[in-house]
Amino acid sequence: TDFQVTIENFLAFVHPEDLTRVIESGKRIEEGYMDGGYTDFRIKLKSGETRYLRGHSEKLPATAYSQEQMIGTVQDITDQTLETERYKFLFGITSDAVFVSDSNFIVIDVNPSFNKLMGYTKDEIIGKSLLIFIFDSDAHKVNQRRFQEAQELGKVESQWNFKTKNGDAIQVDVISYAISKNSRLAIFKKVI
Repeated sequence: TDFQVTIENFLAFVHPEDLTRVIESGKRIEEGYMDGGYTDFRIKLKSGETRYLRGHSEKLPATAYSQEQMIGTVQDITDQTLETERYKFLFGITSDAVFVSDSNFIVIDVNPSFNKLMGYTKDEIIGKSLLIFIFDSDAHKVNQRRFQEAQELGKVESQWNFKTKNGDAIQVDVISYAISKNSRLAIFKKVI
């Protein structure tokens, strides 16, 4: 069977829960509010399978040779989306305290076990420097050279004295992993 590329045929595949958002995004691009807009959405295949897609579209102005047009591409991001959902699930339920930081030692994410152990809420720590829970006597250990060395090694194990929100010292074993060029995920457990 031949698939006729029309907006109606495309929209027929969009998951019902995402349809309004996809239509609104298309309208905004047509009206010129967004150039190069990205929209993540699901489609429902005839087999019943749901796939996750990322659409990118732009409005092209009319020229002497063509009418105004809207062009776009769609990329299947199902595998990445499902992997991210698994990561978020495991990140949220593990009993180990976990934080993610960038190369400037800014906290990007923490899990509930981190909040419980360290006494900070997520809002209190996200966007703050790791130095918030490093004692002044250990601050020299947090530097770019060591971050780059740790990135090259991929996995680093260490032991630290961390400062909880109320100022108590806790000794923790830390296993830190490079998760991207500019970020690390650290898992730590209180030494008993």
